[in-house]
Amino acid sequence: GNLLGEVTVNQDKAYMSIGQERFDIDNAAQNFTLRISSSTEDYKVDVTEGSEWLAITSRSGGDWKFSIYLNSSYQPRDGMITVSDVNGAVLDTIPVNQWCETVTRVNVTPGSMESLITEPGQLEYTETFIASGEMNEKDFLLLREMPALRSIDISGLMNTELPKSVFSQMKGLELLKLPNNLEIIPYGMCSYCDNLKDVLPFPSSVVVIGEEAFRDCFALSGELKLHEGVERIETHAFARCTSLTGNLIIPSTVTFMGGYGYVFQGCEKIDKVYMKPTTPPATETGYDMFPNYRYLGVPVGSKELYEDDEHYNKFMVIEEVDFDALGL
Repeated sequence: GNLLGEVTVNQDKAYMSIGQERFDIDNAAQNFTLRISSSTEDYKVDVTEGSEWLAITSRSGGDWKFSIYLNSSYQPRDGMITVSDVNGAVLDTIPVNQWCETVTRVNVTPGSMESLITEPGQLEYTETFIASGEMNEKDFLLLREMPALRSIDISGLMNTELPKSVFSQMKGLELLKLPNNLEIIPYGMCSYCDNLKDVLPFPSSVVVIGEEAFRDCFALSGELKLHEGVERIETHAFARCTSLTGNLIIPSTVTFMGGYGYVFQGCEKIDKVYMKPTTPPATETGYDMFPNYRYLGVPVGSKELYEDDEHYNKFMVIEEVDFDALGL
C-alpha cells in the first residue's frame, strides 16, 4: 500500500478561431477566403439553404475558399456560412452580405422613364443614373423617388433646357454631368444640394446660368472659370458655394450679371476676380455681386470703364491685365 509516485496528465483544451465575423461584398463575381484555426479536424463547413449564389470551391488546411456569383438584380442578398461539429451541432455562423446592382442606364423618350424602371428594388437601390435620349418633367420627377441616388450622368440627353429646380434639395447628390447641348441652366437647378461636389466644367453650349442655380451648394469645389459663350449669370447663381476656391474668371461674352446682385455671395475662399468683358456687364441693382472686393483684373483699356461703374468700382484694386500672358 505504499505510494510510489504521482502521474500528471496534461490534456490540451480544444479550440477554434474563425478569422472573420462577417463578409460584406459588392455585387461583382469574386472569390474570398475564410480562415479557421482549430485544434481538431473534426468539423465541417457548409453554406445554408437559399445561398446557392455562394459556393465552397476548395480547402487547404484551415483556408476555405468560396466563390460568389454576380448579383445583377437591384436587391441585396444575404447568405450564411455555418461551422458545425461532426454531430451537426452548429459551432458558429458567418453572415455573407452581397450588395446589389446600383447603376441604372436608360435610353428615354419623353414620358417613358417609368416604363423603363421596372426591376424590384431599382428605385430604392439605384446610386448612379445614366440616361440618353430625351427626358420631360415627369421623367425627371421620377429621380426623386431614388433615395440612394448620388451620381447623375445625363450628358447623353438631347435636352437643351431642363425644368426649373429639377435637382433642388436632392441632398444625396454628389456628381452631376449635364446634357452636352444644354443652353440654359434653369432657375434653382441644384439649389440646396448640400453634398454636390462635382458639376464643373459646364457644357460649352451653356449661355445662361439661372437665378439660384447653385445656391447653398456648400460642397461644390474647384476654381470657377466659366467658358466663353456664357452671356448671363443671374442673381444668387452661386450664392454660398463656400467650397469654391482659386480665382473667379468671368468670360468676355458675359453681358449681364446679377439682377439684384449677390451672385457669388458667401464664396469666401475665392481669391481674385477677373472680368474679361471690355465693357462692364449690365446689371439692375447689383448689390454685392462678388465674393470679395479686394482685387479686380480687367482687360487692357477697360480700367476707366470699370472705375466709373458704381457696381464695379468698390474694389480696392482695379488693374488692367493681359489675360493671355496670365494663361487665363
